[in-house]
Amino acid sequence: MQSETATASGAISEDPAGQRIVQETPEVIANGLQEFKDHFPQAAGEKCTDIKDGIAHADDFLLRFLRSMKFEAERACDLYIQYCAKRTELFGDCTSALRFSSPNVRKVADLHIMCALDGARDRWGRQILYGRMALADYTIISPEDFLKYMWVLLDFILNDEQTQKSGVIIFQNLDGVSRKNFNQTTAKLLIDSVQNYLPVRMAGIFVVNPPMYFKVWALHPGTRRESQILHGNNTYNNKFRIICM
Repeated sequence: MQSETATASGAISEDPAGQRIVQETPEVIANGLQEFKDHFPQAAGEKCTDIKDGIAHADDFLLRFLRSMKFEAERACDLYIQYCAKRTELFGDCTSALRFSSPNVRKVADLHIMCALDGARDRWGRQILYGRMALADYTIISPEDFLKYMWVLLDFILNDEQTQKSGVIIFQNLDGVSRKNFNQTTAKLLIDSVQNYLPVRMAGIFVVNPPMYFKVWALHPGTRRESQILHGNNTYNNKFRIICM
C-alpha cells in the first residue's frame, strides 16, 4: 500500500517496493536546483579545484544527486562536491566523459565480472546489475581498475531517469568463486564509493551461492536491510523470477 507525506522538498510517497520517492513537479525540480546552487558557494570551498569557481555540470546531471537524496538540496550539493573531488582523484578531472574504452576500464569490462543486463528491470523499474565474481582475475586487473570500471558503469546506467529515481538491484552470483577471485580491497573501495560519493540508490543486494568462508562487509544500515544471501541455484533462479515478474 502506498503512503504519502509532505516535506519542504515535495510530497514523498512509497512505491510498491517500499522505497521513498519524491513526487516531482516542475516546481519541486526548479526549487531543488535553486537551493542546490545557492548552497554550493559556501559548501565548495577548496574541496575540488575543478569546481571551486562554479558548478561544472548541467542541471540534468545535478538531478542525479537531488533524486538520490530525495531532493534534500544541501545534502545533494554536499554529495556532488564529494563526488567531483573523488572523480578528479580517480580520472584526473570531474568533467571529461567516463568511457568504457579507456585501457584500465576496458580490461575489466572484457572479463564480464559485473554488467547491466540489457533492458532488465524488476517489476518496480529498478535496474538490474549481474555479477560473476568467479570471473575476476587479479593477475590482470587491480582493485583500482575495478573501481574505475564500476564508476563508468554506474555513470552509464544513471543516464536513465527511471534508474535515478528507482535505484539499482545487484545480483552477485558467487558460484565457482575462490579466494583468488575475491579481493577485500576491491570490496571496501566499492562500498566507500557507493556510500560516500556516487548518486546511486542501492535498492537491494542479493548474494547467491556463497562459499562457506563468505563474509558480508559492513554496509550502510539501509542497504544491509535490503541485502539477502541465497543458497543454491534453485533458490537463486526462483528469486530472480520473482523479482523480474
